[in-house]
Amino acid sequence: MPLLKKIGRVLLIVIAVLVIILCLGGIAGAWWANSIAANATLQVFSVIDTGVNVVESGVERVNSLVAESRAEVQQAEETINTVSTNLQENSPVLTALSSRLQERLEPRVTNIQQTLAPVRDAVVQANSAVQLANSIPFMSRQFPVLVKLDAVFDTLGQLAADVRQLNDTLRATITAEKNELTQESTTVLTGITTRIDTRLGEVETRVQETAANIDDLQARSAALKSRLLLIYNLAALAATLLMIWLVYSQIVVVRQQWSRLRNPGGDPASALPASSSAAAADVLPAASASEVEAVAAPVTVSEAAGVLPEMIDPPAPASQPEP
Repeated sequence: MPLLKKIGRVLLIVIAVLVIILCLGGIAGAWWANSIAANATLQVFSVIDTGVNVVESGVERVNSLVAESRAEVQQAEETINTVSTNLQENSPVLTALSSRLQERLEPRVTNIQQTLAPVRDAVVQANSAVQLANSIPFMSRQFPVLVKLDAVFDTLGQLAADVRQLNDTLRATITAEKNELTQESTTVLTGITTRIDTRLGEVETRVQETAANIDDLQARSAALKSRLLLIYNLAALAATLLMIWLVYSQIVVVRQQWSRLRNPGGDPASALPASSSAAAADVLPAASASEVEAVAAPVTVSEAAGVLPEMIDPPAPASQPEP
């Protein structure tokens, strides 16, 4: 039976040591997982940050191109209204206007499309990162920028067609050899310029909305990134504290079982070292043999009877002799 107890205590010590080793490995693993999760999160949000930077620079360039294009279209409309009364005298003006629109307005529209192309690619990558972030519980985010950019590209396609129609109508008017523009031609030209200006305004509005959504996304992404990193750190810290508590409890188990292995009888007095016993003996005062015998000697009945009257009736004082 004592052998079985000894084996059981040894097994408890071995298990406790294994638990301690696993806990120490768990602490290292918790912080390693924290590092991996933090790096993955930073990589995801770096894609969003890169996309935001590309979109911001592209939106700024597009706004500049749209403003220049709208000024060009408005100036062309004013020129058409001015020269519409006398084509023969102002035919060179319309020719110059047609050339200017062909050299300036069409390339600007093309530049807008080319500038928005990398912006859309960056938005697609950012949208993928947002969808990946949405896979995290309680982290749902909306990113409607891609739909708005697709609408902008559709508008730009219609805008390019309107610009080509304006140039074709101007060239046809110049070669018609009329002394003045008819009201119908003037209405067609001004209608085209108004439509171009309206479409440019739509492009500008949607691009500005895209920029606002991008800024909002950047702010929310920064807050989400900070929150996720904080959650990772708190989880690793909680796991570390739990593992430390387990290590401490197993150390207590090891010490208890080891002490019982060294002292199988379980008598606390026997576990004291010899030096402690000697020190306790030196502290106690030495008693003589006579004191020990006096304490240990029994009291007889006669002695007790002789003592009791004296205690009850003390002797009277001796009378003094009369003079």
